Parts: sequence; C-alpha cells; structure tokens
Amino acid sequence: MYEELSENVGFIHRHRCPSEDIMNSDQIIMAHTHPTVMLTDRLNHRSFEPCWIKTSFIESKLHEKYPDSFNPRILIIPAFNPLCGGIPINKDRLVGPLRKIIDMDNARIYLLDGTLLGNIKNIQ
Repeated sequence: MYEELSENVGFIHRHRCPSEDIMNSDQIIMAHTHPTVMLTDRLNHRSFEPCWIKTSFIESKLHEKYPDSFNPRILIIPAFNPLCGGIPINKDRLVGPLRKIIDMDNARIYLLDGTLLGNIKNIQ
C-alpha cells in the first residue's frame, strides 16, 4: 500500500465532478465517501471497518466523460472519526458523480492499519 506518490496529485471531494486538469493527474486522492467494509463472523455478527480503497477508472467509461484524460490511480481515503459512519463498499457502491466510471470490482481494500483484504469482488 505504501508507494511513493508522484508530484502530479489531484484532490477531489466526492460530490463534485473534477475538472479536466484534475483528471490529468497521475494520482487522485478522493475524500468524503467514508468507505467501510462489512465483515461478518460465523455467528452472523456484522462489524464495519473504515478502509482505504486503491483502484483506477474503467478506461472506456473514463474517456466518454473525460476524452483527453490519462487513467490516473485513485486512492479513496476513509473517515477517521468513528462518529462519521460510512458506506459498506462490499454491500453498497460508492455514491457521487464518478461512481459509474470507477473500477470498484478490481479495487484493493486496506484496513486502517494497512492490512490488505484483497479485491472488493472477493469480499462480498
């Protein structure tokens, strides 16, 4: 999970469509989605853990909306305040204007301590 970031980083907030300049970044940091992962134990007890999401865009859908864009990497950051709640991304999907062009099936999910849970399609 710990990779060196490039100098060309764009920051976006979930509820806004980013500009072409932001979409031409090498790396996009996205906030305000409050992603969590729902974990269920053998007694069917559910817990929700904040998580990091590392993914990219679905190239064909990205170019429909942003024709001149490269395919930047995306890092979606969790809410760090436990009172904020969140959206269980292995049950529900992201919300916001970019939700249909982000490749969530192949997204890698990390807990706050950096533990890799795997791809979201395997955590259903």
